[in-house]
Amino acid sequence: MKLLKTLAAVAALSAGVASAQNIEFTVHAAPGGPSDTVTRIITKAVDDKNLVVTNRPGAGGRIAMQQVMKGNSIILATMSQIFVTNPLLAGDKLEYDPAKDLELVGLVASMPNVLVCNRSKNINTVADLDRVNDLTFGFAGYGSSEHLATEVLFKKLKTTHRLVPYSRGGSAAVQDMVGGTIDCMFANFPTVRGWTGDKHLTFVMSSHELGLGIPTWRDAFREDFPFQSYLGLVVARQMDEATKQSLVKNLTTAFKSPEFVSDLKNAGVFPTVGTDAKSIERGLKNNKILNDFIVK
Repeated sequence: MKLLKTLAAVAALSAGVASAQNIEFTVHAAPGGPSDTVTRIITKAVDDKNLVVTNRPGAGGRIAMQQVMKGNSIILATMSQIFVTNPLLAGDKLEYDPAKDLELVGLVASMPNVLVCNRSKNINTVADLDRVNDLTFGFAGYGSSEHLATEVLFKKLKTTHRLVPYSRGGSAAVQDMVGGTIDCMFANFPTVRGWTGDKHLTFVMSSHELGLGIPTWRDAFREDFPFQSYLGLVVARQMDEATKQSLVKNLTTAFKSPEFVSDLKNAGVFPTVGTDAKSIERGLKNNKILNDFIVK
């Protein structure tokens, strides 16, 4: 009996070690995108070899969330997609219930959006969008922050243009815009920051002040941009509590590093770093703002 208890204890310990060594940092987008870049900045700051980054793009983040729901993954999620638009778009077919199955354990950054157009279209101001007819707007998938920003713009201008979703992400849309396949797009700034000053593109407007010398949403419409495109850290509620607490502790420590914050800024995002209750509340409040905007 004593031997059986000993073996059981060893087995339990081994299972715990295996669990600690196999925590996946899931990315719901293709390599090179903002979520991927920021995820790798986080793993560098945490410096935990047990965190392994794996890209699982597709289906608006639903493929990645299937992995997260297994309880052995953490994901840096574009919160608008994971918490708001996927449930509204998929309804009962969604593989998870955000309120019951997911837990937001931290905020990392807010991604500003930038309106960019192919220079050949001669669109230099927001008003020019009413002058030019039948434009083609690309965006990084239905329900993405870029898609929502485009819909907000159309609503403000009381106009519409053709929409082309890119399941391959915003970077693919930018490449097509440079080549003239699409005309314009609202892009997350990290996706297009390397194209500032390029002869093929015109930066027309930004959702927030970026120091690019272009008008902001407030300049154009005399109001703040209606939502933040937050990147939040999410786990399944069924994740082992000890594993979750260990992750949050390591993240909290890493987030205090000035180098970490500097790396986020260099990536083109606004740091909103925090694992505290106030940060969680801010992220959840933004989700409600997004939901109300879409539903209304």
